[in-house]
Amino acid sequence: MSDWKAPTLDPRLVQEAPGLRGVFAEFTRRLKQGELGSLPVVLGLAGVWTYFQIENDRFLSSANLTNLVLQIAATGAISVGITLVLLLGEIDLSIGIVSGLCAACMAVLTLRHDWDWRLGVLAGLGVGFCVGTIHGVWVTKFRVPAFVVTLAGLLAWQGALLWVLGDQGTINLPDKGASKGIVAIANTFYSDSVTWVVIGAATALFAISKLAGWYKRRASGLAVTPLWRIVAQIVLVGAI
Repeated sequence: MSDWKAPTLDPRLVQEAPGLRGVFAEFTRRLKQGELGSLPVVLGLAGVWTYFQIENDRFLSSANLTNLVLQIAATGAISVGITLVLLLGEIDLSIGIVSGLCAACMAVLTLRHDWDWRLGVLAGLGVGFCVGTIHGVWVTKFRVPAFVVTLAGLLAWQGALLWVLGDQGTINLPDKGASKGIVAIANTFYSDSVTWVVIGAATALFAISKLAGWYKRRASGLAVTPLWRIVAQIVLVGAI
């Protein structure tokens, strides 16, 4: 027989109590130690929503929330990318200018050079890919700090943006002609059934990911979060 024994828990580590009592005790411990996590963000967001709802009772209406989501879609997509960069301990100072350069290339090729809007979108994505590759090569191959590379890129791509736009300095996308397809992307609303299907699929993927991680940790003999908490998180995400 093997003499292997399961490792015992280090008594110096904080052991979580089971059930709701353990959740409350863990929350209290983190609160006392200043490990607030996302709690300040959630409380701040709740405070902002409450204030504006009091000032205008239509703030939390479905129409207004939809408009807010449409307005922050581009900024939100950029934020996701920069968050991944920050998690790696790096920084990108040129992301705002690069996003504008990509959009300008798409618009100029579509409106001034009569490209199909699909090709214009692909061209904009291609410009972003090329810029990212250039920055990545300088950071990974030549070991130049990302701060320096992206700061230089901020100035260089700003000049490229002004060159692409030309003397006018701006370009509009009318809801007609070659740009109609681009405008339609932002103005298309799907039916309730499509929305429910997307929500269900996203919730299912989240549930599969959480449960798979839970079973994997359990099979490896590692400490796992109580299953009821995993289920509660899944239900909460689905409800939101």
